[in-house]
This record gives sequence, C-alpha cells and structure tokens, in this order.
Amino acid sequence: MADEITQNDIYSRNVRVAPTPAGGYRVTVCAGTACVFAGSMAVYDAFVQEVQTAGLGDKIEVSIIGCHGLCSMSPVVVLSDETLYGHLRPQDVGKVVEEHLKGGAPVEMDYAPFREAAALLYDGPFVAERLAAIEDFYKVHADAMQPHVRDIVGNALTLSAADAFRGEYRLRAIARAAARLAGLQGEPAHPRPGVRAGHGRVRAGNPTL
Repeated sequence: MADEITQNDIYSRNVRVAPTPAGGYRVTVCAGTACVFAGSMAVYDAFVQEVQTAGLGDKIEVSIIGCHGLCSMSPVVVLSDETLYGHLRPQDVGKVVEEHLKGGAPVEMDYAPFREAAALLYDGPFVAERLAAIEDFYKVHADAMQPHVRDIVGNALTLSAADAFRGEYRLRAIARAAARLAGLQGEPAHPRPGVRAGHGRVRAGNPTL
C-alpha cells in the first residue's frame, strides 16, 4: 500500500505545512491546477462544514496551499501531523474529520487500485490523449522537448485503437474496485485516471506514499 520516499522528496515537491494550532490540527487543501480541476475546492468547503459541524472550529484550521507536485493524487490534502490524503472527495471528508481530526486515528485504505488508475495516464493508452493534443508540435519539435516528457508522449505512437479500448475496460474495472474499497455503490462519478477515484494516505517526516 505504501512506498518509502525521503524527506528531500517532500521538500522538492513543495509540501509545506504550517505549525499545528494549539491542541489541534491544520488542514491544508491543494489549490494547484490539477487539484482544482479534480474538485479540491469542494473538498475545502466540505472540511470547513464538517469541522464546524463537529464543533472543532477552535481546534482545526482549514486553509489553501499551493501545488505539492503530486498531481496524480489530486485532490491532495495535507495535515499538520504530516499525513497526506490523496484522491480525497467531499463525501470522504466527514470520515477524516470524525476518525482522524477528532479521534486521532488516520483513515487508511488500500491504495493499489488508485495508483494503478493514475499510472494509466503515463504508462497506459491514455497517454495517446496527450499526443493528440500536441501531435503537430511533436512531429516538428520532438528533439526540443524535455526528454522524459518526450518519451512518455512518444510512447503513444506504439499504441493501437485496441489498446485504447483495453485501457478503458481496465479503468472501469479499477473504478469498480475503488468504489468497493470506498464503500460506494456503482462507479465513481468521474472515473478518470487519478481523478476522484478514492483516497489514500501518505506520511511525511518518515513518509510513505
């Protein structure tokens, strides 16, 4: 469920959390482009509402923070105890407030299906969508692109239409598995790779991802 990353990784990804309010937590919701697109402002609103409903307004501060560089985990929320929640949806927030912010026990989940969905963006057929967006530029200026980005986008040239359908079928299966893990019925409302597919948890300090 978790991979080790170093403290330097945390710093290089711009994960910064202000000091914890006296006797409570600080909740920072990412407002980077990918997170906003994935619904982070609705997550922010849900935290504000749930914190007030739980009577924790004097112990919990909810704020917005810049990009963490963890776009494949959007929307991202970081707590001042160095816990990070990825793919968090508004309907998940009540559980986090009740069990973690109020009860002191971070909410954990098998992250494997969500990681596999996110990987489809870079290692699977969905990368063809990136090529389609810049294909004319790629044909003329591929040598001028950042090598890692060029390799990711260029991989789409090896894919077929059948690969695209297989990727879509796999994504639907992952979405169903993620929904079951999250205790939902059916598929998530937005079963796109890395977007609203559920949530995981990582630790910073001695972090796990």
